[in-house]
Order: sequence, then structure tokens, then C-alpha cells
Amino acid sequence: LRQIVAEHARRKAVTSSGKTPPPVGTRLIREWHGKTYVVDIIEDGYFHNATTHKSLSEIARLITGARWSGPRFFGL
Repeated sequence: LRQIVAEHARRKAVTSSGKTPPPVGTRLIREWHGKTYVVDIIEDGYFHNATTHKSLSEIARLITGARWSGPRFFGL
């Protein structure tokens, strides 16, 4: 029951941009300079390239080498 309540609260959460974050299990796909990148949203954050990350911005920085807003980079 606690897990259900926690997931419901997470889905109701609103990001600083005012948008609801995608639910756990969502897969984000982004092409950058001819290469496709896949990020899975997991309970503990974001899974990319066999590593868990705390933010999409961290992943966008690894991909681009520049400071990007992760949600903006992935089209959220």
C-alpha cells in the first residue's frame, strides 16, 4: 500500500517547469549527431548506458559535452 501511495504522489508531483514528470517505466529516445540515445525512467532516477543517473541534465551533459536542460534536451 505504501508503494502505491508513493507512486501516486510521484505521478502527482510537478516539476519546477510546472509539468508532470513522465512515470516510471517511460523510455526516452533522442538522436544526437547521428547516434540514438535511450534513457529509461526508473524508480531511483534515470538509466542510461548501464548506469543510473539522478538527473536528465547529467545525461544530456554526458551526451553533448555542454550544459543542457535535460528535460529540454529530451523534449519534455
